[in-house]
Amino acid sequence: MKAIKQVLTTIILSTLALSLNAQNTISIKSQKLVSPLVSKWVSEYKNVNSGLKIEDAHKNNSNPDIELIITDQPDSLLYGKDVFYVVKYALLPIVSKNYIYTENLEKEKYNKKKLREIFFEKDLLDEDDSKPSKLAERFTVYSGNKKESVASVFAAHFGYPANTLRGTKIAGDDIFLLNAINKDNTGVTFNSLSYLYDLSTRQLKSDIKLLPLDIKKEYREVLESSTIDDVLTLVENEDVDLIPIQKIGFVINSSAATKPEVKDFIKWVLTEGQQYNHDYGFLRLSRDIQLAQIRQIESKYLTLNK
Repeated sequence: MKAIKQVLTTIILSTLALSLNAQNTISIKSQKLVSPLVSKWVSEYKNVNSGLKIEDAHKNNSNPDIELIITDQPDSLLYGKDVFYVVKYALLPIVSKNYIYTENLEKEKYNKKKLREIFFEKDLLDEDDSKPSKLAERFTVYSGNKKESVASVFAAHFGYPANTLRGTKIAGDDIFLLNAINKDNTGVTFNSLSYLYDLSTRQLKSDIKLLPLDIKKEYREVLESSTIDDVLTLVENEDVDLIPIQKIGFVINSSAATKPEVKDFIKWVLTEGQQYNHDYGFLRLSRDIQLAQIRQIESKYLTLNK
């Protein structure tokens, strides 16, 4: 009888220990594009919450408390889950510094019609649209083919599905698109500012050029000669139609909806965490979106208190 009591006591204590550990742990499944910023958020948050453990769900958890989404997802995948938008990124089109038609590049400014002509397949059923394009012939398009690629964001901004992007699809993370165009002197692609700029010098990477866009002169001057910080400030404050902007969301697993640690971490990211976004090439949330997300999480998790 004594041995049975000891076994039961051990089981109960182990269960309580596991429960306490779960209450002081947050698991996060990130995406490579934004993982450096997420790591910074985690590091800074743990500095003021030393008793909290935040772990990478890729390593030991297939059912994370928080999962990041960097592209729009169908409602069927998000059904029953809460989504809080915490940061944004911008996309710009680029070519290699060795792009062969440099003279044409310097003369032209690319509007929405020209960008569509360069990047997307023509509609063969449209008689006007089916004619050969001399402009498109000067470019070989490279885009990502993973579901985490920003290709779907870029395509949707111009009114197309991602499968209508011309050219070559590159496997792996979108950072490899830079390698692809640097091996092809007709290559063109698009990518997040965080991949296009050297985050140490804050300058555009030396082996690429921005495709000149047909936008207001003052906007174009910022893109042509400024640091990533000036570009981020521009796209945060101005609606530049030719520059796609996408929100990144924290998707909360239903099993984590009762964890106050999750609520508090997200609130911190929405407030204190925003100061680190620019450092890693991402936009800060506008004040109205920020307040809306804070109100949403406070309303949703009103009863959760430590």
